[in-house]
Amino acid sequence: MKLSMIMGLAAVICWCSGLLGPSSVASESIADKVALQINSALPRNWSIAERRNGVIPAGHYWAEQYRGTPGDEIVIEGGASVHLEWKDSSGRWHSEAAGKEALRIYVMPKDYKENISRFLQPKRPTAARVLTRTQLAVVYAHPSTHITNIKVVENAIKEGSSISWPDSPEVTQTLTWTSWRDDLKRRIR
Repeated sequence: MKLSMIMGLAAVICWCSGLLGPSSVASESIADKVALQINSALPRNWSIAERRNGVIPAGHYWAEQYRGTPGDEIVIEGGASVHLEWKDSSGRWHSEAAGKEALRIYVMPKDYKENISRFLQPKRPTAARVLTRTQLAVVYAHPSTHITNIKVVENAIKEGSSISWPDSPEVTQTLTWTSWRDDLKRRIR
């Protein structure tokens, strides 16, 4: 297995497991308020699945150290399954549901700025984009996958020679909640 694939998968697992990021100094009341506003906008089959503090938006400060105040992440999970495809040592491909469609919302301090040098990094991941700005925060959003079956992922890493997430919203940039951007912009104030 290529070293870059192993490093990328390790970063995804650490990120999804909440192992990355220092403790947040951002006000929890701001993230709590945004979470309530998000909850009031959710369609059927969508819910807040996870919340973490001490994070920065996905794809920001890629391969660089962020030294500012981190924010909070709110993971919204939808109903559509996301499949992990992997090739075993005999060359046979497998496709297994390993997660659900998700939208990652990042509530950052109002003075947070993206790192412009990330655009100079050719293999950077897709970055979270500004959804809205409030008086107290900048809110970013990023279509993604919420891993719901870590055993499938771990087995694919252990046994697979090639791994992909072809129907991940991070790849397709589509969610079953098609009006999410407009719905959330109207609710988050």
